[in-house]
Amino acid sequence: MRTSGSRGLGSFGLFVGLLFLGPSLGLFVAGCDTGATQGARGTPIAPSAGASATNPVRATGAGAGPATSGGAPVASWRDHTLTWDDLRPAMTELAGVTVLRDAFLDQRIAQALAAHSITITDADVAAERAYLIASLDPNPNTAERLLAEIRDRQGLGPVRFEALLRRNASLRRLVANDVVVTEDALARHHDVLHGEKRVCRLIAVASLAEADQVKRELDAGASIADVAVRRSTDASAARGGLLAPIARGDPTWPEAFRVAIFSLNVGETSLPTLVENSYVIVRLEEIRPGDGVTIAAARRETEESLRRSLERVLMENLARSYLGEVKPQIFDSGFDRAWRAAE
Repeated sequence: MRTSGSRGLGSFGLFVGLLFLGPSLGLFVAGCDTGATQGARGTPIAPSAGASATNPVRATGAGAGPATSGGAPVASWRDHTLTWDDLRPAMTELAGVTVLRDAFLDQRIAQALAAHSITITDADVAAERAYLIASLDPNPNTAERLLAEIRDRQGLGPVRFEALLRRNASLRRLVANDVVVTEDALARHHDVLHGEKRVCRLIAVASLAEADQVKRELDAGASIADVAVRRSTDASAARGGLLAPIARGDPTWPEAFRVAIFSLNVGETSLPTLVENSYVIVRLEEIRPGDGVTIAAARRETEESLRRSLERVLMENLARSYLGEVKPQIFDSGFDRAWRAAE
């Protein structure tokens, strides 16, 4: 349910910190809806001749035909050989739009970098990976394990992972001058990091009628965790609707949702509340007091965290803006069908 600038409310699940931007939108940034809740990015299509890690689709001139790999063999078994022509329709349907959008976005980012005379170095890409690792877990070994699991789940091999890091590094450089840290924003962010938190369980359903039924079940004594598992459309359903602790001023959660949970006493259940496209019912489980860390003592860390948060929103907005410009002429019928289906 986190908004994270452009996340939307497709899921109320935990915000993991990965893969929340980009064409799918699949860019790495220190922050994500368990990206896992947004679905895997699909299997990468092998690059055409002339493609690169950051631009897996070969550019063609206006009016040119499609860049194809012909009948080049891919694999064989028991005297049967599969070619790219055999695999391409299914692979295009599975991940074609993602790969195509990635390529167009990378092309547009490259134009912006050139216009601003910005060069992305290996050090920039390495820094992006370091941001990612730091966002996953304070323990580097644990963070590396989590990253390996996420890459495996998202189907991110070396080519796409490198492209994602480079894409994020590029966007971060492009928005760098637009990040403004004010004292008011710093105070709000300090409260998010160190202030009072609310722990709650949530059930999200599609209609008010269904929400009313859920509320009656809960009022009759049903376990909210059990009902969440059975009925909630949110990714948190698998955890019985349990969400991570939420601060009053955390802008990554919709305001209507925060108002609802901060109006409750422990053990109370909210009335159905419309939050974008879902009706939600929340029960407050616990109030966790702030940790007592003052803004003066944590100013440097708080400012860095806020800067990353502001960068994340600006980067995603910029990526969406670039993608909004893309109105491609698609020559391959399979890609064309997949693109139109995704519009």
